[in-house]
Amino acid sequence: MYAPSWDEACPACTWGVDNLPADMSRLDDEGIAFAMVSEAPTEQLQSWRRARGWPHTWVSSGGTSYHDDWGWTQPEGPVPGYSYYLLRDGVPYLTYSTTARGTEAISPVAQIMDRTAYGRQQEWEDSPDGWPQFPTYG
Repeated sequence: MYAPSWDEACPACTWGVDNLPADMSRLDDEGIAFAMVSEAPTEQLQSWRRARGWPHTWVSSGGTSYHDDWGWTQPEGPVPGYSYYLLRDGVPYLTYSTTARGTEAISPVAQIMDRTAYGRQQEWEDSPDGWPQFPTYG
């Protein structure tokens, strides 16, 4: 979502966070914590967070092996996605993780777009002849 050498966060990840519910207090009611984790320094993360108006917790894994340990850094760079952990007796257990289209399960905007006549209009989509062909939305 935000590598240490980047000047700003990943556009696709930013779009994803923009589409998260601003009020996630229902998770608190169920004993579930939500946090975003990126490798960039805390100051960069907090600056971007404030500029976007995000209320979500965002922490830096910089200086730790978190991204390597959990597979979020690959040779080609950071991998966007979600991971879910169960914290039991102070030990985190990875219970689920997903990347790519798997992250869209919690994106209502993507789900709405998929149900429209034009869909997302992504470059790889095969629109019928005669239908408008536009660049992707984002």
